[in-house]
Amino acid sequence: MVSIEVADQKPHALCIPFPYQGHIRPFLKFAKLLHHRGFRFTFVNTKYNHRRFLKSLGHDTLDGLTGFHFETIPDGLPPSDSDSTQDIYSICDSINHNL
Repeated sequence: MVSIEVADQKPHALCIPFPYQGHIRPFLKFAKLLHHRGFRFTFVNTKYNHRRFLKSLGHDTLDGLTGFHFETIPDGLPPSDSDSTQDIYSICDSINHNL
């Protein structure tokens, strides 16, 4: 008979915010609230938005977030260092073809 220790395991949530301005930070705040309730998280972001996120908040913003795992996925958009907002049509088209 196999015994499994479930009491020590935390629930795990996969968070995939819509990759457009204004959706990532609120979703991360929500994830942090649940994290304080015992959840572990994998937070998935597009490469472009993850770079912008780190640039706006600083690379050390993710330090100390134990129980958080950050992953990036390709968004199919050309690399850009621009701080301008992405074109919504390009984002939606890229999501349909790449995700």
